[in-house]
Amino acid sequence: MESTGVFWKPIWNILEGSCTLTLANPARIKNVPGKETDYIDAEWIARLHRSGLIEQSFIPGEAIRDLRDVTRYRRKLLQNVTQEKNRIHKILQDANLKLTTYMSDVFGVSGRLLLETIVNGEVLTEQQVREMVMVKKRKKNKRGNRGLKSVRCQCSWAAIRKKDSRIAALYYRLVKRMGKQKAIMGVAHLLIRIIYSVLRDKVSYQELGSDYLGSREKNVDYWIRKIKQMGYEVELQELKPAQ
Repeated sequence: MESTGVFWKPIWNILEGSCTLTLANPARIKNVPGKETDYIDAEWIARLHRSGLIEQSFIPGEAIRDLRDVTRYRRKLLQNVTQEKNRIHKILQDANLKLTTYMSDVFGVSGRLLLETIVNGEVLTEQQVREMVMVKKRKKNKRGNRGLKSVRCQCSWAAIRKKDSRIAALYYRLVKRMGKQKAIMGVAHLLIRIIYSVLRDKVSYQELGSDYLGSREKNVDYWIRKIKQMGYEVELQELKPAQ
């Protein structure tokens, strides 16, 4: 049969398992241009099939097809959410409400508070907005492959579920000052570096634990905070170079 839209799926589901089925790609079994009817197309496909000229399209098992449908539907819902957010952004711009000047994510905690205040009809001054936000605006990462970015983020959400791991610890450190979305992007970058190292060195991944920090993060301020968390006070004194 010809894989036209989704019309082939009900027939495939009914006949699957009872006989050998061949699903043909329409782009590869085109007849000569001219007047076409369903009867002529069916006759042409039958001739090609008898001659063994139809290449079988790959159709995964029923479980994989169901999982793929659910995944695609979830992706569609996420796209709908993004579209609605873009509409809200457009309404704010049309109303000359430049909230993105003060924050990177209008739909974060602070952004939602501002939106709720605006909906309630309250008038906000620039000073009030700055006090409610208190978040430094960060640049967006516009580079990279969109598909890979989506997969990295999904893997990152799954990876942070493992307790007492280096990846989860990084996420919870970043989320305090960057928010969930920025923090998960930081985890995604870490995953890419880990995957690259594993493939380059051909070694298994070694879990370093939640106490592990990169060399750039092990600065003086970090150790001071750790010591204060243990109940001690810290006083720094500059050491004079030995003569």
